[in-house]
Amino acid sequence: MPVRFPRRAPAWIAIVLAAAVAISTAKFGRAFLGQFFVNPFQMFIVIPWALAYSYVRRGFMPTRSGGRIERAVDPTNFWIGVVFLASVGTVFFVLNLVLSWLVLSRPR
Repeated sequence: MPVRFPRRAPAWIAIVLAAAVAISTAKFGRAFLGQFFVNPFQMFIVIPWALAYSYVRRGFMPTRSGGRIERAVDPTNFWIGVVFLASVGTVFFVLNLVLSWLVLSRPR
């Protein structure tokens, strides 16, 4: 039985993450945006999300041994890999958000 990927979940996750950045920006102003987007954790956010996006667009995921996992041939393992990459990017997004919040909340 093929795995069904919920279509609305990524949209709601994106809305929640954008709202978190908007609320933090409202509280701290431009300083938060500078701290958030210049943080070195950005590469841990952007790279997994970009890889997940490109794998979904191409329909296959390369493996280290030279083969590839194709969406049409092995959908279960394909979507497990894509969801894992998207989850890693989201975890680092939240970590970056928390660290930026802590840096700007400290007493000066």
